[in-house]
Amino acid sequence: MENQNWKPGKNGSSVVSDVKPNRPTYSEHDFESEKEYYGGYIIAESIPDKQMDDLIAGAPKMLQDRINDRKAFAEILELMPETDEYDPGDILMQIESIARGRLFHVNKATE
Repeated sequence: MENQNWKPGKNGSSVVSDVKPNRPTYSEHDFESEKEYYGGYIIAESIPDKQMDDLIAGAPKMLQDRINDRKAFAEILELMPETDEYDPGDILMQIESIARGRLFHVNKATE
């Protein structure tokens, strides 16, 4: 997924991106005017509420976070011991143990 870098626009009621969109009918002048007025390439405009600006601007990151969560969960399932019988408590303990290990490595990498 391409990093879209969505953010609230400079006029306070829009969301913009640094990534130039594919709009065949736009001229370079149109793109430059849009960038100057909104502070980037328009994703959404006429947004009535600042909180909605932030929510829309955060959408690509939220999507990527969910994709990463699914990948992490798939990795956790692969690390689980193979057996036909699982106790729900055992599964939770395995997941917590693996998650703590992942968190430990993330914390060490960001120190």
